[in-house]
Amino acid sequence: MPVIGFLRSTPAAPFVQLVTAFRQGLGELGLVEGDSVKIEQRWADNDPDRLPPLAADLVRRRASARPGHAGSKSGYRDHPHRFRGR
Repeated sequence: MPVIGFLRSTPAAPFVQLVTAFRQGLGELGLVEGDSVKIEQRWADNDPDRLPPLAADLVRRRASARPGHAGSKSGYRDHPHRFRGR
């Protein structure tokens, strides 16, 4: 099953609508969490020092795509961003 990594520099709570919209968009592409795709969420809680290890964890889990906050001033931007369509 493909794994999509979702990484944000923010805390999760204020962005519930973002995650809901993300899942809805995946559904429109025919991807259903737990059925055709697994979503691994990582939240840095506004601590930029947490981004590199969180991104590394997603890489270790072989996430197929890692949408998130790529403009951060952390090492996250050094990781490859791969977005795969249908």
